[in-house]
Amino acid sequence: MGKNARWRGYIWAVGATAAATGAGIAMTPRFDPANIAMVYLLAVLCVASRYGRGSAVLTALLSIAALDFLFVPPQGSFAMDDSQYLFTYTIILVVALVIAGFVRRQAKAQAALGAEAGTERIRSVLLASIARDLRAPPPP
Repeated sequence: MGKNARWRGYIWAVGATAAATGAGIAMTPRFDPANIAMVYLLAVLCVASRYGRGSAVLTALLSIAALDFLFVPPQGSFAMDDSQYLFTYTIILVVALVIAGFVRRQAKAQAALGAEAGTERIRSVLLASIARDLRAPPPP
């Protein structure tokens, strides 16, 4: 991944987290923090599936921080009344890593298929050339 693509992924990480935070704020009167966590998880999935591990981890960490600070009681602090949210935070981070790993493996598989297809094209051209030379009558 090029340097510009990496920065683009980090910018998307911040943007996706900000969008999830906006959605979470809009949801606050009607939804529990556990449900708002799903919006952050969606942001993590979107970034991880497009930009890879670094951006996915950044999105997960920003999402965890925003969720904890803004929505998990006591709001406005990183202290937690309910330690079960640690499980939620762990799942968010694991999902980021798993999806980024799938994307990396898929990219490697596509690259391997592309290289194999290129090799097959070269082989076909060489065989066609040899066959043409064998069919041509020898020069007088």
